[in-house]
Amino acid sequence: EHTMYKSYPISLLGNRRFDMLTGWLNKLTSVDLSKVDVKGCDSIDGWLDAVFDQSGLDVMTSSGSTGTMSFLPRTAQDYAKGLRSNRVTELQTFGQAPTDTALNGVFHVIWPNYADGHVSSFRSGQYQKAAMAGGREDHFHPLYHEKGSSDLMWLAAQMRAAAARGDASRIEAPPSLLARRDELAKQQAGMRGRQLSFIGEVAEQLKGQLVYCIGPTYPLWQVAQRGKDKGGSREFAPGSFIRT
Repeated sequence: EHTMYKSYPISLLGNRRFDMLTGWLNKLTSVDLSKVDVKGCDSIDGWLDAVFDQSGLDVMTSSGSTGTMSFLPRTAQDYAKGLRSNRVTELQTFGQAPTDTALNGVFHVIWPNYADGHVSSFRSGQYQKAAMAGGREDHFHPLYHEKGSSDLMWLAAQMRAAAARGDASRIEAPPSLLARRDELAKQQAGMRGRQLSFIGEVAEQLKGQLVYCIGPTYPLWQVAQRGKDKGGSREFAPGSFIRT
């Protein structure tokens, strides 16, 4: 069950016991993590980098919206299989032979998020680039080109959980992470304000191109409505796909 992937003691994250977390994670995957050395890791991102570099296991994290972050062990083959399935479910029509575009088309990927990271909504961008854009950097259009931080996402979850308890002052996170609260606030405010303008700008640039766009519903709807108000219709090449 999904709860298994967050069944570790929450104190292990707060106390930076990444050795014990690696032992726990080793029970949830067929990839051998017994020789992974996480000494010196002082962040969630650093820990997951070490696991990936030493074992090839690309652990995906949830956003931790409930206050507890899930850690989902995935391999590159897992990601590739999932995204190949997307081509079947999203780009083909039941009862008709698939087009060459659906099977092999190289899309411009509009990605209004961080280009990389360990949080699922960040990391999957790299696999979308490989699967849908043929690995081409000039066909991958992220909102932010840098990696998003799992640690800041976890801090945000801890702050929400504390507020829900009615005790916003009690957050179970190390001081080094608590010191980044201002950075988190600026990041969240900046993303909300930037997504709409970013999607509109990139959509304008990619008129007539084969596009695969994944993004939050509201800014996508706003961009579409503005285009409709200007008399626009079917601005992208046939075979394009927008997913909210």
